[in-house]
Amino acid sequence: MGWSRVYERPIIFRVFESLTRATGRLITAVPLATAFLLGLFVNEVSDSRSFTEVFQGLYGLDRGPVVWVNIVTTALLVLVPVLYVSLRAVTGNTSQAVRLSRRLPAYVDPGLRQFSPGRIAWGEHIVLQSCPKITEGWRSDEVRITLDPTVFRFRRADEAAAFEQWMAGTDDERIARGAKYRIMENPDSFVDDPGLRLRVQETTYAEAVYVNRHLSHDGGERTRLIGETLNGRISYPHIFVLQATVVTADDWVLVTHRSHKVAYEPGTWSCSLEEQLSKSDLDAADTDVLDRWVQRALVEELGLSADEARQSQARALAVFLEGHRLNTGLATLVHLAVDREELDSIIGGRPRQDYEFQAWDYLRWSQLATELVEPTREYHSSSGLRMFFAGIVKYGVFGFNDRIDRALRKVPRKR
Repeated sequence: MGWSRVYERPIIFRVFESLTRATGRLITAVPLATAFLLGLFVNEVSDSRSFTEVFQGLYGLDRGPVVWVNIVTTALLVLVPVLYVSLRAVTGNTSQAVRLSRRLPAYVDPGLRQFSPGRIAWGEHIVLQSCPKITEGWRSDEVRITLDPTVFRFRRADEAAAFEQWMAGTDDERIARGAKYRIMENPDSFVDDPGLRLRVQETTYAEAVYVNRHLSHDGGERTRLIGETLNGRISYPHIFVLQATVVTADDWVLVTHRSHKVAYEPGTWSCSLEEQLSKSDLDAADTDVLDRWVQRALVEELGLSADEARQSQARALAVFLEGHRLNTGLATLVHLAVDREELDSIIGGRPRQDYEFQAWDYLRWSQLATELVEPTREYHSSSGLRMFFAGIVKYGVFGFNDRIDRALRKVPRKR
């Protein structure tokens, strides 16, 4: 039976999920089992006996019921690591996540469907590069972000003139020419070289907004730029944004209600926060940029202290394109060292540098699939993609597929 057929059999998802969880717990006992068997082996060979006698001493059935402890321990020592590696190779395979995304075309924006075959897409967003180990993500030190010494300029005179004409005609006083950062190409990452390398370039907020509000509204131009981006070349100004899902120490997923004064998607619920890349982040070594970026976001957006932010653990999951406005994002899963009660106290009681949200709430992990297929809130447009990746990390592709199937049975019209 091919893996594509597995998705037609929900019972298999539960079997894989149970095996994955069981081996994940048992793998922690491997060092203890190794020490136990090593002690027995040393005891058996201490008399300089032959290999046959040592084997008989360890596993000879004539030694009584106690020998079954040795047999079971040895079997676990051999089988658990093999199952653990095999299951992670299957449930952590990016192609399985692509198939899962492909099963749900109703949740992909019609304008992106022509680009979605062979890619993970959700809503108005399409993935440029996901971590090859999709259930793990990239460690922060595996993500190298470097600043290119050049500054973005429109390549053609007519493009520059069109931008200046648009600027002259806009009456939005919030648009300024301050520095922002864009990625320069669609990145690559492979199983045998799993790190993520991102080259960023300085652009301006005004140039990015010109693309967001003007070029992206031209259907033909937007389609052309999306196609170029997927083929590796990103020739237009945009903003590269950290799009983080935040999880408390006691396993609650934070959602925040964005202020009506923010520039992008005001009044929506985010899972959990967004932060644009800053020059101060790029002053760090390339392998430290993501940590600095995440920690700054936690301090500015949530009010954590610098020490509390440093205790967080971040995993980058995917680089994606916002198909409706042509910004790019880095989907990231952030685990805090504070629990829900502590986070409530921090957000509600401490002054924050940014007040991009006023209200907040939490989801259980078990709610993610339901929120994906039948949202109970109006979410920030990238929240669906973030939930999709976070659910895969939490449950594996098969386990999360099972949960999505259960949620879909309650909304058959979207199937």
